Amino acid sequence: MQTLMKERDDELAERLDKILSQACLHGEKQCRPRISLWWSKKLTQARLYRNFLYRALCGFRNNIDVRPAVPARMLSLNVHFEIPNTKESCNTAFKAANQELKQLAKDHLTLRLNEMEERVEMHALAKNKDKAKIVKEMKNQETIAATFRKIRSITRPTHSRGFTSIDIPTSWPEPTDDITSTTSLPDPKLATTWRTTEIPQDVLHYLRLRNRLHFGQAEGTPLTLPPFSTQLDWAASTSTADLILEGDYTNDELTDIQELMINHCARQGPLDAIPAEITVKEFEWRFRTWDERTSTSPSGIHLGHYKALIRPNDAGSTTDEGRQILQARDAIIQARVNLINYSLKHGYSYQRWHNVVNVMIQKDPGNQKIHRL
Repeated sequence: MQTLMKERDDELAERLDKILSQACLHGEKQCRPRISLWWSKKLTQARLYRNFLYRALCGFRNNIDVRPAVPARMLSLNVHFEIPNTKESCNTAFKAANQELKQLAKDHLTLRLNEMEERVEMHALAKNKDKAKIVKEMKNQETIAATFRKIRSITRPTHSRGFTSIDIPTSWPEPTDDITSTTSLPDPKLATTWRTTEIPQDVLHYLRLRNRLHFGQAEGTPLTLPPFSTQLDWAASTSTADLILEGDYTNDELTDIQELMINHCARQGPLDAIPAEITVKEFEWRFRTWDERTSTSPSGIHLGHYKALIRPNDAGSTTDEGRQILQARDAIIQARVNLINYSLKHGYSYQRWHNVVNVMIQKDPGNQKIHRL
């Protein structure tokens, strides 16, 4: 990584990015998806007990004495469990606790409702009618919510994995025909006759054609025609772009409307300076506020991997094991930041950034006309 900070080496940067990506995917496979269960004290206690046994068992396996850390952690959580003193007994207790936790997880809703019923009775015996009424209402509402959740899971429509054919206007050319411009294609919204295409390669061809037509609707506007189409590049880094920005661009061939538009493109004040690099603090802040449900890329690396880096974890900084985990976390974050800064400095695009997915969804279920996607 230090080499990249001194000189350009795209091959090394790509290799390091792939190693980090493989590590993220491997780490994800080690994590089991956590099922959303109804909270109950008994289930929470069973989960904590299993976790403490697992921590102690890991200590036995790795010859690390975790006995000082375990009581301290129990004290911070206000719980107390008896942890076996040998590896064999700890392993036996862990297996039994794991089985008990699985059984409790199956009855998570029943446990929740029973505990709430006990709270209602407790408040009633204490002649606290208001609290008993509140807890009873909570129980009724959660029972209704659980019922509707079950109904939704049963009645939820099954979605197909995708459509295998599309309808295109009969006036559209065959896939083998050359198309000089997408603007020459007839508007599918005005089509009256259609034909169905089922060959996968042809379906892909027409979807790409449709996207070119859809995303290229600016074709024919001033900036897509000469002289601007020849004097301006995609990055707006030509001398003409600088003249427009400074308000000094002139061209006798421009119409009054075009000239007015160009005049409005001139900057009105000094441009904000953007730092050439990002910092670790900026990296953590941005991913902390980014919605994890946002889709990113088909590479398999998603926001969950970055969230796992920056979110607090239960690795205590008072133990050697905890400090090692935190140091590894900081090293990975720094490596990510270095790779991003390398890309910014040298204008390099990593291979996994080259692939994107355009999701085509039917606007009307069952309607596979190409303009209704």
